[in-house]
Amino acid sequence: MLFAANVDMKQLAAILFLLFPTVAIAQQYRLTYDVSTIPELYLQTTISLEEKRGTSYERYSGKYRISSQQGSLRGLDFSYMEDDLLKTNGSFLFTVEVRGEKLQLPLKVPMLTALRFNFYTDSIKPILNYYLNVEGVFSSGKILPLSATHVTVTSDVGAVQEMEWIAPKQRNFEKVKFTAVSKSHPSIKTDAIVYLKKEVDPRDAENYNGR
Repeated sequence: MLFAANVDMKQLAAILFLLFPTVAIAQQYRLTYDVSTIPELYLQTTISLEEKRGTSYERYSGKYRISSQQGSLRGLDFSYMEDDLLKTNGSFLFTVEVRGEKLQLPLKVPMLTALRFNFYTDSIKPILNYYLNVEGVFSSGKILPLSATHVTVTSDVGAVQEMEWIAPKQRNFEKVKFTAVSKSHPSIKTDAIVYLKKEVDPRDAENYNGR
């Protein structure tokens, strides 16, 4: 048994020795995405290969080939679906052929981590519809406004059409609770309470002439 264990350890050492050059080479490269494409909202981006130079990385200017079994890749333009994002937890694996080596490199794309309301006013004038500004917080550190494409917003009073709250005819309430839920990540949600404006604004009067 001791001999077998020694053999296994030797085999493991041999495998690690053979793999070490590939691992070392892979650490010299990384994949990045074009932040200007805003993949947080559009689920598509352009990929580039970077090579380590000293303590930093620079875009690789030589020839290379890239492929993946995940998402959709056309040249260096990469797109994916929400389901792909959830299955991979935002980390897609690519095969990169560069300088005679075939490397497996990951690409981490941003994911939604939280929602928040960012109201333009701290109270509601019930004579007006009220626009609801919902923002997404992403793993990239960006905070971006979302639309009805990304979230569903509901209220406990009145009705919500896309991102606009419509006040009911009856004014027998003093506050409204809004709830926003991510369409692609239903577990990500938030709510907020906004009170009706109590002070009378003379500009809301029917005969107000601006004087």
